[in-house]
Amino acid sequence: MTHWEIALFAYVSGALISLIPVILAVFTKVALHAGGPAFDESPNFSQEARLRLSQNYERMRGTLGFWKNRAARFERIHIYCMLWIIILSIATPALTQITGQYKDDPYAVWFLTIATLHIALVTSVHKFLKVEVNFKAFRQGESEFYDTYRRLLDSPKSFGATEDEQLEAYFRDVALIRKQVRNAETDTYAGLEELRQTATRNQAGEPAAVRNS
Repeated sequence: MTHWEIALFAYVSGALISLIPVILAVFTKVALHAGGPAFDESPNFSQEARLRLSQNYERMRGTLGFWKNRAARFERIHIYCMLWIIILSIATPALTQITGQYKDDPYAVWFLTIATLHIALVTSVHKFLKVEVNFKAFRQGESEFYDTYRRLLDSPKSFGATEDEQLEAYFRDVALIRKQVRNAETDTYAGLEELRQTATRNQAGEPAAVRNS
């Protein structure tokens, strides 16, 4: 075996081995961790309020699991892509110069070709899947929800003076967090409520000619 044949085998092996964590993240699910005492054990709320809060959290469990799994998946894809983008961005110019001296060795040519295709592939995947944007959206959404969840458990009065105000403020914050993550994921320009508000303002205050333009 030539040096270039060994180098090509080692490179392809390294690229495939480093892809294993990404594959595992795609095909395995990350379990939600127990968050300690929950709403049904909180002494700060009435029985009815605890029931409403517990039911809301149970409805959120599926969403939280989805966010956690997507965040883990996009995090590993992001690390894989950035790792190889950095390595190949530095190595490819040097390889171009070095392999030019070994034109008679097909493995040297294949090494440069595969490295060039690899960096093009990981760059395209990272951009097309919006890997970094989605990773941040799912991770921040999960973090913001649990921050809000713990704040209600520990400091309910920060949401309002009365129990009803506290619950309504909490439910409103949770809905906004879900909407922010959904908008980041789908890259929408405006949510349904924003469109409704715009339509209401137009119908109430704008001239017909402006509305119909």
